[in-house]
Amino acid sequence: MPIFDRRVEGLSGPTAAWRTVRAVTGAPTGTPRPLPNVPAVLTTMEDGTPVVLTAKLPRTPTPDGYLIPDGHGRTQTVTLVAYSRPRQAVRVTPSLGIGWGQMGRAWLSLEALGQALAAGGRAYAPRPK
Repeated sequence: MPIFDRRVEGLSGPTAAWRTVRAVTGAPTGTPRPLPNVPAVLTTMEDGTPVVLTAKLPRTPTPDGYLIPDGHGRTQTVTLVAYSRPRQAVRVTPSLGIGWGQMGRAWLSLEALGQALAAGGRAYAPRPK
């Protein structure tokens, strides 16, 4: 899984997120397909397809690697790259390099993902061209 540092490369969050999707899928992304809720996100991710999320999220993860909504987050665009049933969480890559979080990644609980979507966050899946 590639870890980009969008700050070094001069990329916006959305551009970096879709670049990660293309790197994971190995294919162009086409017009994004909206995913309205957590079940739709998980169904999409079951086959390894990453999801792009734009939502209000904390800037940094906790020491154990989780993004915990605290009411002080900011809107950012990240890529959801994996789902862990045992953790009941999705793996987040914000394209901030390996120095961020756990080697460039963090966990977002399904509950927090649902809260982010309910608060106006948007999730999208790639639609092949």
